[in-house]
Amino acid sequence: MGRDENSKQNSRLVLSEAACDEIIAHIRSIREDDVPENAKLALNRLRAAKDFPDLLESGIDVTGVKENYKRINTIRMDGPTKRSEPIALIARNPERDPGDRDRRDGVIAFVLKDLSDDAPLSVGSVSNSQDRADDTQQASN
Repeated sequence: MGRDENSKQNSRLVLSEAACDEIIAHIRSIREDDVPENAKLALNRLRAAKDFPDLLESGIDVTGVKENYKRINTIRMDGPTKRSEPIALIARNPERDPGDRDRRDGVIAFVLKDLSDDAPLSVGSVSNSQDRADDTQQASN
C-alpha cells in the first residue's frame, strides 16, 4: 500500500513465490465436475492464463477495491487482437460470498479483510472444502 508520484493511492496484493505456487497447485487440482456449470468457462480461462502466476507475484492492483467483487483479468491473444478476460475476483471486506453471477467471472476469489490495530496478524493458506473437512475431522479426534 502506498501512493504514486501524484499522491494517489497505489495498493497492490503481492504474494510470495511459495503462496503463488500453492494457489496454482490448487487451481490444477480443481475437478471440473466440482465446479458449477456457470463457472466452468472461468475455470478453463484461469487454467489457460499463462500470465496469472506472474500477476500474482508482481502484484494485483487493489486500488479502489471495495466490498463488491471486482474482476481480475488476463490478456489473451486472439490472432493479432488482445482480449481481456476475467479469471478471478477480488473484494475488500465483502458483505457476502460470491454469488452465481460472480462465478461466471471467476472460480477463485481473493478476499481482503481489514484488521483492527490490536488484531493479531493471521497467516492462512489456500484450501478447498475437502481440506477444511479433513482439518475439522482431525481437530475433533
